[in-house]
Amino acid sequence: ISGNPHEGEVLTAELNLPKVWKQGTSCWYRGSTLVSQDKKTYQISKRDCGHYITCEFTTHPTRDDPHPLTVADTIGPILQDLPEVKDLAIRGDLRVNSKLQLSYTFAKGQEAETKIIWYRVDTIGSRIQIAEGCKELLLTPDESDCQIQVQVTPVAKNGVEGKSILGASPGRVGQLAPEVESYTMEGDPYEGSVLKAVVHVAGQYHTKRHDVITWYRNEQVITGQTKPEYLLTGADVGKIISYQYVPVGNDGQSGAAVTCESTLIGSLPPTAHNLYFSTLNCGQPMELCYDYHGGEEGESKFKWQRSTTGDTWTTVGDGMNRLHTTADELAAFIKCTITPYDTEGNKGMPESITRFITLSNTYKTQLSKLLMEGQKGFIVEDVETQQKQHLYLLHNSIKIQPTDSRTKVLARQAWNGDMGIQLEPESMTEFTLLLGRDNKLVFSVPRREVRDLLTFTFRLYHAMGMEEVAKEIVGYQIAHDWKRGVLGPLQAKIASLEKQRSRQKKKAQSSKSAMTNAEKIQWDQLMIRWGEHVFYGAQVLKCVFSID
Repeated sequence: ISGNPHEGEVLTAELNLPKVWKQGTSCWYRGSTLVSQDKKTYQISKRDCGHYITCEFTTHPTRDDPHPLTVADTIGPILQDLPEVKDLAIRGDLRVNSKLQLSYTFAKGQEAETKIIWYRVDTIGSRIQIAEGCKELLLTPDESDCQIQVQVTPVAKNGVEGKSILGASPGRVGQLAPEVESYTMEGDPYEGSVLKAVVHVAGQYHTKRHDVITWYRNEQVITGQTKPEYLLTGADVGKIISYQYVPVGNDGQSGAAVTCESTLIGSLPPTAHNLYFSTLNCGQPMELCYDYHGGEEGESKFKWQRSTTGDTWTTVGDGMNRLHTTADELAAFIKCTITPYDTEGNKGMPESITRFITLSNTYKTQLSKLLMEGQKGFIVEDVETQQKQHLYLLHNSIKIQPTDSRTKVLARQAWNGDMGIQLEPESMTEFTLLLGRDNKLVFSVPRREVRDLLTFTFRLYHAMGMEEVAKEIVGYQIAHDWKRGVLGPLQAKIASLEKQRSRQKKKAQSSKSAMTNAEKIQWDQLMIRWGEHVFYGAQVLKCVFSID
């Protein structure tokens, strides 16, 4: 007997006898029970499991051999095999409204009604049965963002069930492509207005964070404009503005794009608004910054003015939107007026901004160090003779010497109320030194930054040299010590101020544009009391000793 002794297999009896005995009868037995006769093969059934199968062959009598011959062979015991499922796979597009197909190989027996159950598993692991008994599954919106699982239990024709196998999709089910339900454009079609793309997209699993929006000017892409809002500029006047909106699902699937156009963009009169200064620190370039609307900007006009109190103004610059402030602008108000023009020469309404000018902490630190040293020298050039000279600023006086002599003194003057320094308005490097009512010397320095530092230092030492002024600002003891050349208490005071400045957070620019009436009265009184030149020195001293 040949064949596999397992349920469902076929056994074959192979006879190896001389030809004379080939004729006969075969009988198949389960144990001692006859189960089949006159067949060369035998189909193993479930009832055979656990038993031995015997095939017995008895020859027919012949003339040559009247005595029958019986031969037999036995195989077993017969084993029961459970059916199996192999190579299970889920195929198809993992998207809503698509169909998935189940494929597998049935092994160890003949397949009957194999049991199939489909599940969906959400993002938190909950499993819900969605179908059974079918090899195809239609995905619905309920399966969006879920993994699909299928459980297959093999069932053979003899009713035997095998071990259940669980298969899973390689990913999660994607949503339907998002679809734009409605779209429009809001906003006035004029320069300076904001256009807004208003779009409503269908889809339970759609959020706008992945959507793509592109703005166009006369069908040309506007670089960098990818937000729902677009601010119309002068470049848009006389043109059509449009946007293209592409909805994108959370799974990256793109829907159909939509496009919306504006009417022709109109222009407004030239206007300048949102004015502010780039800096409020004295001695630095100050630029007027602003937003312009009204077509393409042409040659707008600028006027810079200075005022000590905020009511009487002196022009200090024209034509440019940039002013390099000098030492004279310290503790003063600066006003800039812009008259906007477009490229066609149309004039807009003037706009102004006024702010109070002060010293930066960096400048305060530099002047503080000079004050603690008690003296400072500068090399200047006499404008009349073009000779280089040393200008020494000391705690109690001012001294001028030739650069080629250490002993010769051209001028020396103790600090007094008639002294002062005036900046030449037509030059950025020249200044006039007032050593008395009738003693004026005109000097120049290489750069305007040097002139500013020299002017600040002169006025600082001048104020400290006037004991009445110094007492009121820095206190009696420090003023008295300075006059005697004792700098220790002053150095300690400045060191304390520097520590406070280093801990101080940066403050927003002041919007102060004029003095109050009380401040004007105090200003006038001090101006009369101290004199103009000493008063300006006092302003420098106040700035150096202030924390703000």
